Order: sequence, then C-alpha cells, then structure tokens
Amino acid sequence: MPSYMNNIISWATENFGSIVAVLGAVVILARVIVKLTPTPADDSVLEKIVAFLKTVGLHIDDKK
Repeated sequence: MPSYMNNIISWATENFGSIVAVLGAVVILARVIVKLTPTPADDSVLEKIVAFLKTVGLHIDDKK
C-alpha cells in the first residue's frame, strides 16, 4: 500500500469523531434547507444522501 494511503487512513481513524460530527451537521443543515424549499426535487436528493450514509453505517434518525 502506498505511504499516502497509510497517511489518509491514519488521519481518518484519528479524526473519526470529528468527521461523523461534520456529516451529522451537514445532514441537519440539509434537512432545514429542504424544509424551507417548496419543491420536492431536493427532498429526493436528500433521501438518497441519507440512504448512502446509512449504507456506510451511520445511524440517522428518520423522524422528521
């Protein structure tokens, strides 16, 4: 494995809590923006993003 990959993996494991916190904040902000817009197109995009995050193992509450 190239050394830069080791650096990336090391950084990600050291900062995992911060990464998850930022992802959570982005999802919350996106949900607020989706609620403020009248079009349903952004709703479907947000649901795809949430489905992806659930696939990678993050627990996101579906209560809206």
